[in-house]
Amino acid sequence: MAWFALARILIVAAVAYAAALLRPLPVNLPANIAFAAALAGIVVAARGNTTSVASGANLIASGIGSHQAGKHTRAAAEAGLVVSSPMGLVVTDRRLITLRISTPWGFGLGGSVKGLLSAVALSDVEHVEVKRLAVGKSITLTVRGSDFKLEAGAGADAQGLADTLEQARVAAPAV
Repeated sequence: MAWFALARILIVAAVAYAAALLRPLPVNLPANIAFAAALAGIVVAARGNTTSVASGANLIASGIGSHQAGKHTRAAAEAGLVVSSPMGLVVTDRRLITLRISTPWGFGLGGSVKGLLSAVALSDVEHVEVKRLAVGKSITLTVRGSDFKLEAGAGADAQGLADTLEQARVAAPAV
């Protein structure tokens, strides 16, 4: 289980590096790096993305997966979150952030940060639920009244992210 800690450290370092380069806040460098001090983060995709990609020549399964991914991407957009496949999902002490990443190296781990997609205040996140999904996990989020699902690989600590998000929601100041 020590590799989970290493994975989290690497993700936090990647997000801090991206914040240093992108400077998402219009203030000094240390403030941007502090902004990036994430509590938890995992690699996810819109629910249905894996079915769409893994189906290959099976056009029916690929179509079903594409339809599901589109449905959940639109629902996330209604809530103010941009969803990409794959992407990083990060919890800070005040926000839930989606990050554009490169292709991960497997099991929901890896992928270097390429940029910030979107962010919502933790007070806007109403509910999070994690369920097993074949060889991965399904994450259902309710943000600003919109329900949408994401999928994470088997190696991603989706329940750890959900627990951290719930703890941070309780401790976060209202925005």
